[in-house]
Amino acid sequence: MSYLGLTRSLFNGAVKRIPYPVILEIGLDLGQTTLPIVQNLANSFDKFLYVGVDIRLRPEFTNQLMNYSGITATIGNHLIINDNPDKKVALYELNSLDFLKNINKELKFDFIWLDGDHNYYTVLNELKLLEQHVHDHTLIICDDYSGRYSDKNGYYSEYKGYEDNVHVTKKETVIRHSKKQGVKPAIDDFVESESKLNWSIQNTTNEPCVLYRHDKIDVAMASLDLKGTDILKNTSLHDVFLLKAKDESYQDFFK
Repeated sequence: MSYLGLTRSLFNGAVKRIPYPVILEIGLDLGQTTLPIVQNLANSFDKFLYVGVDIRLRPEFTNQLMNYSGITATIGNHLIINDNPDKKVALYELNSLDFLKNINKELKFDFIWLDGDHNYYTVLNELKLLEQHVHDHTLIICDDYSGRYSDKNGYYSEYKGYEDNVHVTKKETVIRHSKKQGVKPAIDDFVESESKLNWSIQNTTNEPCVLYRHDKIDVAMASLDLKGTDILKNTSLHDVFLLKAKDESYQDFFK
């Protein structure tokens, strides 16, 4: 998802106020958002960490990324670019819920782009897990709050090319866990009753919405709490993504 102009406006405003941005994107598709984010980060910052997660890393996207220079990039445990260790791009082909359950609890993100499986169960649980990884100033940009999956579920398991994907959450699993449908109810329920923090929802002129902590910052990002943005300065990617799951099949992604 391209987020229809939000990437540029966020970089010109909120992102540039963070000295060492740590960014997570869930749902990469063809890299419509990823590539502009990485390009802006590489041009604007001496240090950054971008983390991207998708159940399928498409070659149409990864082949473009491999042509970048001036960054260090990994896909799973494979180093694909080794130019600048201070400018890190880490991609993982995993289910977002599995990923979020197993990353280092100390890792916090400044900005989160959320565009994974478009169903109530997945979105609600992604947000609940993400809440462990936010600062006071963190913004969560959620796709499809007012789009076609606003009030109905979508399932990647039913998309062409994803039928046999080992990372996809099956439709029957989603239905078994929740009778509710849609991205908007999931976000609304998270903000109103499921969250332990004080989130507000800022609508945009397009499909996404932005979640921000109204007791910590105002919607214009007038003040930002920068504490904690140096957490990754002296850590390796292995330390950051320390696997805690018992399933050894995931371990290679975190070495």
